[in-house]
Amino acid sequence: VLDSQADGKLVFIHNPGASQTVSVLTLTLFSDKDGPVYPVDDTRWVPAPGPQGKTFMLFTDASNTTYRVDAPFSQGDAYSAGQGQVMKLDPKSGHLTPVATSVGNPSALQDPHGMLFVAL
Repeated sequence: VLDSQADGKLVFIHNPGASQTVSVLTLTLFSDKDGPVYPVDDTRWVPAPGPQGKTFMLFTDASNTTYRVDAPFSQGDAYSAGQGQVMKLDPKSGHLTPVATSVGNPSALQDPHGMLFVAL
């Protein structure tokens, strides 16, 4: 998957190679299917939990500060970061629902990027 950032789209390449197909998912905030597209910087899927049964999210901001988010993430769910927030993605509709809009520092989510999940 490739995020087309400012275009507010995710581009999926299925079966890379000679018989590949491509699909595009337009991203919108909440369920505003007719609203403007919503740009994102990163999209990641939650992996299986590690041996301790835990998973957490890490992301950085424009000042290269790293933040850890502990939450009951479910394997296979998708999350995107951009426009000052981290959002849960509905991969069928493209709807984004904010889940982290503040982490105690007003500028912390100004430019979230570099998101990843870590399984413990």
